[in-house]
Amino acid sequence: MNQIKELDIKGYFILKLKEPKRLLKIENMVKLLIDNELKIAKLNKSVLEKDTPSKYEYLMKNYTKGKSKIYNILKSYIDIDLLFCDKKILKSLDKILGANKYFKLFQACRLDYYPNNEHSLDWHQDAFKNASNINLRDSITVWIPINKSKNHSLYIIEGSHKGKHRQIVKKRKNKFSSETLKLKLNFNDKYISKNTKLIRLKKGEALVMSMALAHKSNITDEKELRITCLSRFISFKSKDFFRVSEAQ
Repeated sequence: MNQIKELDIKGYFILKLKEPKRLLKIENMVKLLIDNELKIAKLNKSVLEKDTPSKYEYLMKNYTKGKSKIYNILKSYIDIDLLFCDKKILKSLDKILGANKYFKLFQACRLDYYPNNEHSLDWHQDAFKNASNINLRDSITVWIPINKSKNHSLYIIEGSHKGKHRQIVKKRKNKFSSETLKLKLNFNDKYISKNTKLIRLKKGEALVMSMALAHKSNITDEKELRITCLSRFISFKSKDFFRVSEAQ
């Protein structure tokens, strides 16, 4: 099945990156930033001898400001920009949105510590109040695992990008917290159960999906730090372009 057809029917497809070697640079930068913030905070020096998940857990509990600084630095990190310029990704976006006729809405690197699951979300769409009004080929999310993990996975509802759902977005409690998304699905339980799939990605793969696709976090008890990068794109030709760009 070709990518356009797969996107039309399922709401997503998986591709292999052309140049996955950039992932290691991003992973090393994340580790460097975590160590740096621990040193700035002048916290327990023995923590620096621990593994990366333990360091990040300690940082979250004792120096929230440091975690926020890491996120802000990574937003502008050049190797994340270049990651989304991978030839396979650009070729797919050209097919879906039109060659060189799309705009990057958003880019971020996420650090999810398990089993804390602090940022895990229930069913949601990617980040707009009226995401179900976005045309399938107008807005796309590309999601990429950066490090090796047992939990580079998420649940999706195949075909849900075609449904009319209502998403509620609750604003951040403070500058260190995240938005809360809740999706009221316009499907019965039987449809949800039948079409729910667990999508697992390997390092070096990317998930390309409609921003209207319903998905949620995969909760796990494994102790690890999952590092992922994501970016969102919209076609210049979209009737929603200015509404969506203003919402950013």
